[in-house]
Amino acid sequence: MSTATERLAADADGTRSGFDIHLLPHSEHEGNLRTENYPAGQLQREDIVRRQGLMNVSCILEDVAHGYYSDTNDDKLATVIILSSRFESLHNRHRIKRVEMSLTFSAKESGGSDPVVLAIAPDGFFSVQPTSQPETLNTTVGGTAGAGAFGVEVSANLQQERTVQREIIDMTKVQGIIHTAGRNHGRPNTAQWILRENGTAETGVPTSMQAAILLERSDMLEFQAHCAMTVTTDWLASAFSAFKSDPKDDPVFFHPDCKATSKLKIYNTDNLGGENLAALSRVTVTTVLNDTNRVENQQY
Repeated sequence: MSTATERLAADADGTRSGFDIHLLPHSEHEGNLRTENYPAGQLQREDIVRRQGLMNVSCILEDVAHGYYSDTNDDKLATVIILSSRFESLHNRHRIKRVEMSLTFSAKESGGSDPVVLAIAPDGFFSVQPTSQPETLNTTVGGTAGAGAFGVEVSANLQQERTVQREIIDMTKVQGIIHTAGRNHGRPNTAQWILRENGTAETGVPTSMQAAILLERSDMLEFQAHCAMTVTTDWLASAFSAFKSDPKDDPVFFHPDCKATSKLKIYNTDNLGGENLAALSRVTVTTVLNDTNRVENQQY
């Protein structure tokens, strides 16, 4: 592993502006800091991922509902999962530039049927808080003109300066993707989200995101989800903290016999395919405390 000094040198000459970390402070005496099931085999663990260092990053299982996809089809089983994630810097000088988070679903027992990711929210590419910044470019166009007289060359440099004004538009970006991971066949088993900061304003990624997943199941057996999260910070946060590879968190186990948690709403477990996933998702850029001490979330 390179030292903090080496990383500072690499960033100072512009060769690197940040790198991926897993938010686990390196220490010879840190013990086992991964998120585990307790007791072993714990079902539907609430804390999926929780890390704190210079950054506070977490993913919480907010709600789960098992049932049927449609009340007209008893053969198609379904599950709705709601996740609540936070991405916060604990120091004003540091920020999170990019977050990649994915959940890959599979059967708990070998040979079982993997759940299928049917829909997610947010899904697709979204822009948040676009900014416009004026920029002026000055360019100089030069040339040489010459004339010869009696074998003597006379030349002059001709230069013209041109000014161009333009608007630089940038934005914070949120992207939701459904794809297949861990195999090159079969239906999609992974939900993924990528958050990118406004690179011009350098304001960091949104501080929180609530996301929704709709799964299709073919049986009533237990299944599991493996969560992977990669965080890219500003170079200063990376340089002044030593990090090592993150240990793998325990998978989250789900059992279709578990009752709906219904923290956010009452789910129609006979028609989970009819749930409005977009209404169950949101992205919060910042939280403002106004003069009346009320909290105002800038949500999208």
